[in-house]
Amino acid sequence: MLAGSLTLLRFAEPEIGVEGRDVECRYPILGGCLASRPGGSLAIAQRDGSAPQLEVAVTGYHPSLAGRGSRFHRGLLYTTLQAPLHRAISRRFLTHTAVRPR
Repeated sequence: MLAGSLTLLRFAEPEIGVEGRDVECRYPILGGCLASRPGGSLAIAQRDGSAPQLEVAVTGYHPSLAGRGSRFHRGLLYTTLQAPLHRAISRRFLTHTAVRPR
């Protein structure tokens, strides 16, 4: 929520998967102001390896700005407005929820 009244993205209950030492939490996208229709998901995963890595991926998402106007204008709107907004929100979310070593 933004300012307590605007839902940017609405998610279903998380789907958690464990494979070996890898852990993934996938949130199916149900809607919200930034989604033109339900579909896709946000996944946060911790991958084990020589140095553990945290991955964040959005797949199958239908952005609301990409569904309006001509193909050129949809692409322009998405790349200039919605995609940078996604990056900024994701960065802020991860910064505020990161667990820092003590």
